[in-house]
Amino acid sequence: MRINTFFIPLLIIIIIPGAYVVYTKIYSYSPGTLFSISVIYFVYLIKFKNLNLDKSYFYIFFVLILIFVLGLISLVSFEWFEHRRFFLSYAMFFFCVMASALFVKLSLETNDNKIHNYVSIIFNIMLFDGFFYFIKSGIFLDRDPTLLFFPEMSHFSLIFLPLLMFKIFTTKKTIHIYMMILFSLFLALTIQNLILLVGTIFIMLIHSFKKTFFFFIIPSSILILSLDIKNLYYFIERIQFVDTNNISTLVFLSGWERAYLNLFEHGIFGIGFNQLGYEGQSGFYQEKINSHRLYGLNINDGGSVAPKLVSELGVLGIIMISIYGYYLIKLLYKIKKYNLTYNYLDTFYISIFIMSFVNIFLRGSGYFSPIMFLFMSSIMYFIKFRITDDKTFIERGNKKL
Repeated sequence: MRINTFFIPLLIIIIIPGAYVVYTKIYSYSPGTLFSISVIYFVYLIKFKNLNLDKSYFYIFFVLILIFVLGLISLVSFEWFEHRRFFLSYAMFFFCVMASALFVKLSLETNDNKIHNYVSIIFNIMLFDGFFYFIKSGIFLDRDPTLLFFPEMSHFSLIFLPLLMFKIFTTKKTIHIYMMILFSLFLALTIQNLILLVGTIFIMLIHSFKKTFFFFIIPSSILILSLDIKNLYYFIERIQFVDTNNISTLVFLSGWERAYLNLFEHGIFGIGFNQLGYEGQSGFYQEKINSHRLYGLNINDGGSVAPKLVSELGVLGIIMISIYGYYLIKLLYKIKKYNLTYNYLDTFYISIFIMSFVNIFLRGSGYFSPIMFLFMSSIMYFIKFRITDDKTFIERGNKKL
């Protein structure tokens, strides 16, 4: 039996980390991710016999060294520094980054048409999981419904949204595109998930750049007509930042508040990699979360990746976020300007890079989650092919599906 070097690693990295959390009740992606990247190393060695990384990844190694050095500075600066957490987390992160580079090389070994088939299979598995959740919460009125492969609906959304963008960008029949969009909107409204709703609207807007603005208007009209008073009140409460008691909003605000406090009270070098939650300052919003008897909720995660990076890496975190924001805007501008159609593998990594915006700025799931691994893979792919350069962008975009 021949093991596909793209499908199996992709399926495992998406399914296993969350499934581990769901079925062991241990809320940590790390063990499942460690197993998943071990499979990637194993498959890579079977395929290529030895490790050989592209020289274009030099800048990534440089950033990894900087993160380690900043961690050592924090280690000698703060008495509360968690030494064991730092070294274990850094080692895990290092192996994840290396595995993402290997995953990119494995993906290049797969026929482009098969890329579409494999991603579609995984997308359908995600659809089934989302429908399973809807059935439990909507029909059986389960007050605490669970997914099959993800610990939270927001974590499901972080993976589902890039795959949804891929399918919309690669599907030729308009009716199928509308069906996928409407299902995603319907699911977001039914289970009241703001991340899925915002992400789907974002995808609609991006796709309207390439096609017609009617693509955005029609689903939006259906969305507005579908909103009842209960749903409308729920979503308004989620986006209300002044005097709110919504827990998700408080977690989001707390992450950015602690990023500010850490940056200006603990120095421009940050508090150290994966050290958020171990320093003294908690902030007003974290105290408000505690007043709801939810002590320690998301204390280590920061709500999303961006404030966590600012807290832990200081100015380096700000630079990394700014670079991502620059290339995100550049990529969206080029999609609108050139209106190009890419091969399936390019589309796959472009979709991941763009929709990682949600994970970075709105709702994060930690450094060792499936979406973070795929995001790192998209960066490796872009570095290897310089896909954001004007000439390369146009040349690759002229590879018709």
